[in-house]
Amino acid sequence: MKSGKETDSEGSSLVSYVSYGWEEVHADGLSCPRPCIFRRAPRDPALANRRNFLGLVNLRGRACLSVFGIFPSFSLDFKCHGKLYYYNGNCDIMSDIFVLGTGLLAEEFFSLVTHAGVGVAAFVENLDPNKSGTVLCGRPVIWVEDLPPQSLCICAISSTKRRTYIEQVSGRAIFTTFVHPSSLILPPNWLGDGSVISTGVLVASNTRIGSHVFVNRGVRIGHHTSIGNLVTVQPGANIAGRVEVGESSYIGMGAIIVERLRIGKGAIVAAGAVVIKDVPDHSLVAGNPAVVKKVNIDIR
Repeated sequence: MKSGKETDSEGSSLVSYVSYGWEEVHADGLSCPRPCIFRRAPRDPALANRRNFLGLVNLRGRACLSVFGIFPSFSLDFKCHGKLYYYNGNCDIMSDIFVLGTGLLAEEFFSLVTHAGVGVAAFVENLDPNKSGTVLCGRPVIWVEDLPPQSLCICAISSTKRRTYIEQVSGRAIFTTFVHPSSLILPPNWLGDGSVISTGVLVASNTRIGSHVFVNRGVRIGHHTSIGNLVTVQPGANIAGRVEVGESSYIGMGAIIVERLRIGKGAIVAAGAVVIKDVPDHSLVAGNPAVVKKVNIDIR
């Protein structure tokens, strides 16, 4: 175990570090429940004065970070707001994750995390025991009961039915948050446990994204918007500012939601819908402008 502090070229003290171990980091700008993983990038004197340098090589308390690693396109200013967990060690140690699911989305999640330099230990199946012992994307498929205790996991199920799987493994899994390095999240923001932000996503400041949210490719989320737990936002959706998206709702591909609206709990916004007024709980809306097509739906 190695620990200590470093200073930058201007003499500012950097975040204290612990090699091959965990350290609590109090941060401002992003509040992320444990156990997000952060890794200090190698120092490069040529980049020491860049405020968005890929690493915890901050000048006067500023840091650039991305979940599961440090990336140049994902920068946040820290303040003391909640607890973050910072891992400073070899990428192979404490960084491999388990992907819950073996479907097509699980394969995409594999590409997402490995492209960002994160290892995948195995895929975890909970429906078909015959898949256990097979191989997917070069990684073993294990049965859900064989998931090791305290495993870092993400759930690769795009429908809100992922709630059942999450509850099934809640005693053994530690759900971590993943943000792909091609996405930009402006501070301050809050990201919940188990949420996955795919490629090319832009999240404006002062937003709150709950737990186990899946934000798919190219989504835009406006400032001061709140996304509830277990929400799915499909590719190309555009959610304006000050929108409240209720828990377990589903926003379809290319949907547009104008500002200051409420999308109810368990609601479905169809692909391509243009939403200009509030959507009731457990209802399906579609069209331009969007109108209610069904009520009392259950997408649990």
